[in-house]
Amino acid sequence: MISASGLNNFLFVFKMKVYVVVSLINGKSVIEKKTHMSNGCNPRWNHRIKFPVEESAIQTSNLLFVLRQHRMLGDKDIGEVSIPVRELVEANPGYGSTGHEVDYQVQSTNGKCKGTFTFSHEFREKVQPARADDTSHPVPYMDR
Repeated sequence: MISASGLNNFLFVFKMKVYVVVSLINGKSVIEKKTHMSNGCNPRWNHRIKFPVEESAIQTSNLLFVLRQHRMLGDKDIGEVSIPVRELVEANPGYGSTGHEVDYQVQSTNGKCKGTFTFSHEFREKVQPARADDTSHPVPYMDR
């Protein structure tokens, strides 16, 4: 589950239509996914996103959530939340454990707080199919 609360509506006449662009960033590698839109200043998205995270990349990867407001004249960034994957693993170290819910402040580009962003995450072990020429090792992936 992903949700936000206390967001400011830039379009006072219309209801906010908010979506989130979620990116897993590791160096120059970026995997990006987008949620559906939700209405209001306290949107909720019942959206599950999975990212493969190599164990060797846990220390250097970041999860970036960019909250955007849909507008007829072009979408506008509300703010963002950037979290080191290492921090999420430390908060919920067991593979396959139940989801762990966390809250973060949504920050604008000038550092102002724009509301609260809440999401649950868990890490699971995904086993790759064995190949004849090498031994397979489990690859952790994050279930957001």
